[in-house]
Amino acid sequence: MPKVSVIIPAYNASKTIRHTLKSVFDQTYRDFEVVVVDDGSTDDTVEILKSYGDRVRWAIQKHQGQAFAINTAIGLATGEYLAYFDSDDLMLPTKLEVQAGYLDAHPDVDVVYGDMYVTSPQGERTLLKYSPLDPFYLLQSCCVSRITIMHRRGCLDKTGLFDGTITGSDDWDMWVRMSECCNMAYIDGGLSEYVLHGGNISFRRTNQLSHCRRMRWQVLLRTCRRRGYPLWLRAMMFSAWAYWMVGRVPYFGKRFPYFWAGLTRIQRLGERLLLRGVSGSRKPPEGWHPHTYIKCSCDSSTTSDYSEPNATATHG
Repeated sequence: MPKVSVIIPAYNASKTIRHTLKSVFDQTYRDFEVVVVDDGSTDDTVEILKSYGDRVRWAIQKHQGQAFAINTAIGLATGEYLAYFDSDDLMLPTKLEVQAGYLDAHPDVDVVYGDMYVTSPQGERTLLKYSPLDPFYLLQSCCVSRITIMHRRGCLDKTGLFDGTITGSDDWDMWVRMSECCNMAYIDGGLSEYVLHGGNISFRRTNQLSHCRRMRWQVLLRTCRRRGYPLWLRAMMFSAWAYWMVGRVPYFGKRFPYFWAGLTRIQRLGERLLLRGVSGSRKPPEGWHPHTYIKCSCDSSTTSDYSEPNATATHG
């Protein structure tokens, strides 16, 4: 039985999945399996998967969405640790070694994640930092990228599977659920590479800004339900709902970028002041189970064969 299961949902990924799988098979860590679920592709994705023989375990399902494909793959996976990846991104060579080694050495940690590089269509490469600010950070933004995460299989016994009804933010919802019951460690270093192109799901979705605003409200709504609707969390949920509704005003939600940037800063500052007032410190309110952040160093800056090593850093 392999130690790690690499789970990859795929939909019409014939142009990219070979590069993705090569980056996985080039890992310095060898005790892993690859599980791919094709979500009803209409291109040659399945034929490509067949060409790998028993190196890839794969299955086909009708087109339902990424979260459902991931859940199907979880049911097929046999590893003790689960790592998620997308069919158009790249793993840096030491990703699995660093993360599996950390979980082996720290049995009190359930989830480990890190930073990622973002490569533009022009080949420009930026390191996107996901370092945690405090236990509230996940309630304000999705500060965990799916392609950098690895967790123990037992986490899903506590959280359940991914929620396919939150299209595009199912991962954010899952990380919030994990933060309520699992210890999460942040690795300070790039682990994966997110490659921008016209086929990314976020580029294919219409009204992306409105969608993101609505999804934040949905994530907070579900969190409220689980936590018994505490007042401070209801205030955050209402703030997210109001932000989404204002953004739906015709010809307004997509324009005036400086206005929206300023409004976002005001909204987040107001939420953080609310949280500090409720807790009286940087600690979370009573009854809330936050992340346990354990920042550690890793030498995972080695680049893949598909991009340049020079990069600048920004905060996600």
